[in-house]
Amino acid sequence: VSSLAIDTVKNYNDLESVTYDVGFLFPLMGIMLKTLLINIDQQGILEMIEDVHNPIKKLCYSSELGMLIEIKITIFWQFLDYIIFALVLGSTTVTITIMAMVSETKLPLRGYFPFDATQSPLYEMMYFIQVWDIFINSTWVLFLETSIIELIRWNNVQLIVLQNNYENCTNWRMPRAHFEISDDTYETIIKFQFFKVTEEEQKIHLFMPFDESEVNIQNDSFALRFKTCLKHHRQIVDNVNKFNDYFSVVQFFTVFITCSFACLYLFQIAVNKQSTVVVLNTAILMLAELCHLGFWCVFLNFILDETEKTHQSQYNSGWESEGNIEVQNLLINSLIGSKEPLKITAGKFFVMSLATYLAVIQKSYSYFAILNTVHSG
Repeated sequence: VSSLAIDTVKNYNDLESVTYDVGFLFPLMGIMLKTLLINIDQQGILEMIEDVHNPIKKLCYSSELGMLIEIKITIFWQFLDYIIFALVLGSTTVTITIMAMVSETKLPLRGYFPFDATQSPLYEMMYFIQVWDIFINSTWVLFLETSIIELIRWNNVQLIVLQNNYENCTNWRMPRAHFEISDDTYETIIKFQFFKVTEEEQKIHLFMPFDESEVNIQNDSFALRFKTCLKHHRQIVDNVNKFNDYFSVVQFFTVFITCSFACLYLFQIAVNKQSTVVVLNTAILMLAELCHLGFWCVFLNFILDETEKTHQSQYNSGWESEGNIEVQNLLINSLIGSKEPLKITAGKFFVMSLATYLAVIQKSYSYFAILNTVHSG
């Protein structure tokens, strides 16, 4: 990072060199910032992880087949997330390493060195250090990003369970699910195949407790179930708010870095359009960064959709058949409380969604057009 920063300062009057250096400097600084913030709030983040995972740990032993199927499906998508990130980061690392062979300095990254880095054995040492640095940063991003994303994925699972529970409030004469898996259910789960799951198997038919205290209720009722739903709804909202408290600044820098990255690398492509090697290298790196933000925005858009479904399930809870003023008051208060959708924010400026992603692409191209015009003039 320091080598890139010094090289940027020394070549401040060379726009092409500056854009190249900054294109690598910003992502590296973003990784350092994420690491720093996680270390600062480590205890709070660990507590938030426990708050998200504890209900899921109990639901893994649910007697309801639909619940277990939902968990297995989520685990499948979680594994796919990991594979996608690994492929993108792996291809980026390999591209940078291979393209170094045909670059001017023969090194993966530019930088300022107080010695002649082209002479052996200093060249071999710098080459190894830079490749190792890229590999370590890519590995750290793989574990860090997928771990953060999965917190929201499991939060979405709890929202799906909550939607079912709201709609099962009216069936309060039916028993609740419990935490003992039958032999038939166990056999079905053991033979689980993602592409052969039917819609009927995915349905959750019973009211789902989140802990043992909510299983055997002697005098169950609509109001009691609805209050239980409100309690869990509050917990989910708190989890999302904590996520924003810890990672909102990080998400802002992710948006900023991607916008800057795309702008600067479009400029690099325009300036070096005669060099196939530079264009190919730059295009792959730019697409990797756009995929990174795109994955976040597409995924976090799901929480907006699930929030809207939860709001609708509150209204579809069967409250109209309950001639109880307490139930009506509970419904009104819950609908007002859930009117504002749950959302993951990037600082105070953006909501992480598809709309934000499209805006980033549009702004990046606009800034590139200005930069290219200034350079051409």
